[in-house]
Amino acid sequence: MILKLNFASRLQLALGHASEKIEYFAKFEKVINSIYSFYHSRSHKRRGHLEELAEELDQKFYTLNYIYKVRWIISELSAIKKIKNIWYLLIEDLNSIKNDKKFDANSRRLADKYHQILCDRNFVSILYLILDLLEILNHYSVIFQQKGGLLIDKWFVRNQMLNSIRRFNDRDGAMLTSLLSGVKCDEFETCTLEIYEKSDTNVTFNNIILTFSDEIPTVSSFKTTLIQELENNLKSYFPEVEFESFKVFLPNHLPRDPLQFSSYGQNEIESIGRFFDFDIDTLSRDWQTFLEKLHSNPRLFCDIENLPPYKFWPRVLREVEDLPLIFKKLMRIVLALPIG
Repeated sequence: MILKLNFASRLQLALGHASEKIEYFAKFEKVINSIYSFYHSRSHKRRGHLEELAEELDQKFYTLNYIYKVRWIISELSAIKKIKNIWYLLIEDLNSIKNDKKFDANSRRLADKYHQILCDRNFVSILYLILDLLEILNHYSVIFQQKGGLLIDKWFVRNQMLNSIRRFNDRDGAMLTSLLSGVKCDEFETCTLEIYEKSDTNVTFNNIILTFSDEIPTVSSFKTTLIQELENNLKSYFPEVEFESFKVFLPNHLPRDPLQFSSYGQNEIESIGRFFDFDIDTLSRDWQTFLEKLHSNPRLFCDIENLPPYKFWPRVLREVEDLPLIFKKLMRIVLALPIG
């Protein structure tokens, strides 16, 4: 039951395996890395051309990054964010290179290829969608990488993460919303996602006409598949069975109705008690006594919904008077379970 787990690595693997099952995700990452290689692999001339154009257009220059799959989610987030930050500059530079005979034929061919991809409206919207998703996942990756923490806290964060992914599935993220607010769709006053994906009229962004290709899926279809695969993989890498008994310690799960005190969590408490070799009968009585004492402490009882486990249980030990000895001993053990 005591597991030394690297939750950040699990999150990385969940995203990796989900993306492997989605054909275009791998192609998208390949495009990001190919653009990086175009400017950084054995071609100082191309990179110099990009830097000079940035200065000429008075555009802030960001050095592109490569997506390294073995690193944390921040690696992918950083690489894609750099593409987004200099998207306009890349469009102008690739357009210039593809028409400049001072560059060799292969450079012009690749510039034309990447220019077409970066101008594709589906590619652009998928880029913004992935940025939204990676921001969410990186937030939880950072939490999981923090030293210390309790198993019950990690369960709390795990549930928050799944809920965030589900909410993201139901609404557009901040990045995609900002894209749609900056896009112009000819005669339409506002450009909704439906118009953006289906309109036959000109769609422009930063004064660049966005093209359309059937080779790249719409962001709506891509998102549906991605979230489904990701949620399935998150549940696989963060299985509920590992946390099942410890769910009893989640503050917002504790009963409010005194009629439930005699039954709530008894099976879980007995399971944990056996593992730590406690007297089961005594521990069961002590657990019920704790629930009764908690109910008689209005200030702490009202905070059940608001406090995470790592804040709630130390307060219980400090503020609830005359806690049964066996229960206090159990809680000190539980609060000492560090999970990586």
